[in-house]
Amino acid sequence: MPPVANSSFHSPNSDPARAQTTIPISLDYSKEPCRASTQLIMRKAIPFNAETPLDQLDDEFVTPTQHLFVRTHGPVPELSGHDDHQIVFEGHGVRDGLVTLTVNDIKTLFEKVSTTAVLMCAGNRRDGLNDVKPTKGVIWGAGTTGNCIWSGARLCQVLEHIGIPTNPLQRERKMHVAFNSVEACEEDANYGASIPLDKAMDPLGEVLLCYELNGRPLCRDHGAPLRVVVPGHIGARWVKYLSKISIQEEESTAFYQQLDYKVLPPSANELTACEWWNKCPSIQELNVQSVICSPVNNQVLPAGPVTISGYALSGGGRAIERVDVSVDGGKEWMVATLNNGQPKAGPVFSWTLFELSVEFLPEQNEIVCRAFDTSQNTQPDHPLWNYRGVMNNSLFRVHGVTQSPEV
Repeated sequence: MPPVANSSFHSPNSDPARAQTTIPISLDYSKEPCRASTQLIMRKAIPFNAETPLDQLDDEFVTPTQHLFVRTHGPVPELSGHDDHQIVFEGHGVRDGLVTLTVNDIKTLFEKVSTTAVLMCAGNRRDGLNDVKPTKGVIWGAGTTGNCIWSGARLCQVLEHIGIPTNPLQRERKMHVAFNSVEACEEDANYGASIPLDKAMDPLGEVLLCYELNGRPLCRDHGAPLRVVVPGHIGARWVKYLSKISIQEEESTAFYQQLDYKVLPPSANELTACEWWNKCPSIQELNVQSVICSPVNNQVLPAGPVTISGYALSGGGRAIERVDVSVDGGKEWMVATLNNGQPKAGPVFSWTLFELSVEFLPEQNEIVCRAFDTSQNTQPDHPLWNYRGVMNNSLFRVHGVTQSPEV
């Protein structure tokens, strides 16, 4: 595929409060990974973006790699010599101001640990917001999520190794960890984002410099050779193809931190968004969410008992405490059975699968689910529209399901 001209690149150094300057650039999509056998639903061809079909999403507690959604902002980097790939560490507290480690250093100098965590795009379920009013972004359904086993080095141990104090009282002020990628993007020279240093240094936060996914080396679509995994946070902070990590006083200045992935007020639109970017905080933690994977809209089921199933999750290490299901649009609710995998002590970063069986569906039915996490957060009845179409966690509704008459 030849290079694709793009005229929507926004300078990362532009003032978010001002109109965004556009700079034409060309991106080379000629070396994309082979995706001929994918079963994902493609939502955008260039750059490639695809989500998991709902009827596959809750088949297993751990999402198979081939079923995990793919989110890209530009051409997928092709990096040779994975173990020799270098990551530069710089900024406040870093020993001598700058340290360079290879992927092999990260594999050999630090304990390999694994965590089961949900990766979810902040734009998951954008289609529901787009039904209210047009939004900006790829029109995703509810399949931009997956629960996987991520393996690598604890970021807190790596940062301690290069001189960052583990005790927050020894740090002068609130700091941020900015991640830079080699991925060239449509809206920025390279992808970048940041998280609070307190999250990165929390050993219970399970932030990883990750080189394996579900027991295998990362593939190109999912960040090879090294990505950051930030359990409990939106996927936009899980930066792939890492090249530099900076300890700094301010958030990342990257487009995807400053001019994207924020919940703008409902009055903000395409013309007025530039007035709001620097007034609204960057999204970090996921909100509470639940989705019905089966049955789907307009499905025809055989007569007899019906099993309703799906996934639920929350952010910040909060576990799912309960999922309710209704078959009459929310007039009456029933409590679903939960599958939490093998829960452990401490924060919970994996999803919960739920299931409920009913003897039959009423002829006029609307199947609805809602989740509660351990802080008693739950989901709003209706979509809360915002221009970027992010963080839609309104009640998930399935319509038009019918049952064949008994023979």
